Amino acid sequence: MVKSLKSAQHRNNIVVLMQNERAAHYARTSTMPSLNNSSISKTLNWRDSVIALVLIILGILVLNSALFFHVLTLNASSSWVFDWTEHLWFLAIPLIWYFAFRKRFPIGKLSKINIRQWLPAWVILLAVVIPLEVLTSQKMSLAGISLLAIIMNLLFNGVLVGISEEFVFRGQIQTGLNNSVKKTLKIGKGNIRLGTVLTALIFAGIHFQNILSIPFALFFGMIVGHFYDKTNNIWGAVVIHNIVDFLSFVIPVIL
Repeated sequence: MVKSLKSAQHRNNIVVLMQNERAAHYARTSTMPSLNNSSISKTLNWRDSVIALVLIILGILVLNSALFFHVLTLNASSSWVFDWTEHLWFLAIPLIWYFAFRKRFPIGKLSKINIRQWLPAWVILLAVVIPLEVLTSQKMSLAGISLLAIIMNLLFNGVLVGISEEFVFRGQIQTGLNNSVKKTLKIGKGNIRLGTVLTALIFAGIHFQNILSIPFALFFGMIVGHFYDKTNNIWGAVVIHNIVDFLSFVIPVIL
């Protein structure tokens, strides 16, 4: 009788051990990331940066060709169509890489801590752009411009331009270059990553249509790119970019 009880207890212990082992195995396999798991993000590299730049240039060429061959005609009330189309294309590039290819860049959140981290950059850029716009802008009249065009221009400068350009330039291109190029440059008492400088140069070059804006675009790209490297938060760049472009549209109107 005692022997049978011990035998039954032994069998029960074996069953419990097997159940525990199966549970442990399930826990390991269910939480362990698979190499084939499509949810795992991949690292951006210089090739992704080059492809993004080529796609940007192709988009600009296609739109300007449409203007040249009169496929697309613009006037004061329809120029926003060109700007929106161009920048929706800019935004599509990093979003495709981010969601379809899962090659991702730091985005972060717009919290109080992040705002404090970005405040120096915002102060520096606003201290430059406001006097610059006041001193160099020519009076712009809204006469003859439709209400729809005014609204779309305000939304473009206050919302779309920042998120589209920052996602593609700082997000995809700068991150890809900095992941591949580890070199840093010494500027004054500080250091800045080479990929950040290259991205600022590319960003300035894209503003070739307005030669006078190229120096500020370079300065803007260096400041914003450096702070993006420091914070890994792109929303600070998006906010200041929208503010700068919104002011560049509004100041000439209210002068």
